[in-house]
Amino acid sequence: DGLAGRSVVSLDFAPDLGIFRPALSANFGGIYGNGVQTGFVAGPEISFDVNVIKGITFGLKAVYDYQLRNAGWDEGIVWGGLDLGIRF
Repeated sequence: DGLAGRSVVSLDFAPDLGIFRPALSANFGGIYGNGVQTGFVAGPEISFDVNVIKGITFGLKAVYDYQLRNAGWDEGIVWGGLDLGIRF
């Protein structure tokens, strides 16, 4: 029903394994916009990046955002994403 956003800060563990870079993160921030209930969120994120060619990365990620206003941990939001990055 409109645009929504998610802004978080994260603490990451991301070892560099050559062309592969897995990451495990802890996120805290908020969601906002039309069509969502605005509020604070926290939760884990797992991601995996591959250096396709020098300076270009492609990645996959999955995130679980627990909404702090909810009573149970099973009432969160699952996000997924594809990333295309340019390193300089």
